[in-house]
Amino acid sequence: MTEKVQRCIVPGCGTKGDDGERHPRIATIGLVCDRCLDRHLEQLREIVDLYALLPDMIDPSTGEQATGPKVSGTPDPPANARLDVIAMLDPRSRARVAGDDDGNDLIDTLGVLAQWVWIAREERNMPTPTTRPTVASETRFLRGNASWIAAQEWADELYREVREAWAALRSATGRGPDPILGWCGILVADGECGGPIRQVPGELTLVCGRCKTKWETPEQRARGTLMMRTS
Repeated sequence: MTEKVQRCIVPGCGTKGDDGERHPRIATIGLVCDRCLDRHLEQLREIVDLYALLPDMIDPSTGEQATGPKVSGTPDPPANARLDVIAMLDPRSRARVAGDDDGNDLIDTLGVLAQWVWIAREERNMPTPTTRPTVASETRFLRGNASWIAAQEWADELYREVREAWAALRSATGRGPDPILGWCGILVADGECGGPIRQVPGELTLVCGRCKTKWETPEQRARGTLMMRTS
């Protein structure tokens, strides 16, 4: 009898198989594949840096919304501060928690992290800290318990909400990802890599965001361009 293979439960995980269809990768850490875990840990690290930038984004002339499209309707007087950033910084605000559907596009970064830390502590019978939670403390806990979390059935929800909080911070700070040049065609253990290929800022080097392959010399970049797909 063939043993059933556990596939990664993270939303969006997948690679093209021999049948031409995309399938979730094989889970290597609990219920999660190593690539999704690496991406999740990178997002947690970046959340700390992005959150620290928010106070400098309160001025309405900063961030992505400064040049965003105006919604039709009666024009409003310009705000003296970016309300989206204030809401993300103020724990008294009613910014939504990722995954809620209440019509509010703001995400309470600390609230998202703190609720998952609370769940993990409860399930592991860990004591509640006497100090107030911070973005740094909560991301540190989630990184330190990443292997245990990856084995929980709710890991897919945590990964999704962390990704949403991370994306909201990138949008608020105007730190969107560099343009994707194409998709990596390198064959790995579970099929085609399919990771996004971007140019390293300030360099000519190309790098895959998943398998981390780099094309540094002109010859390497030429080969990388040949095997790179654009759709």
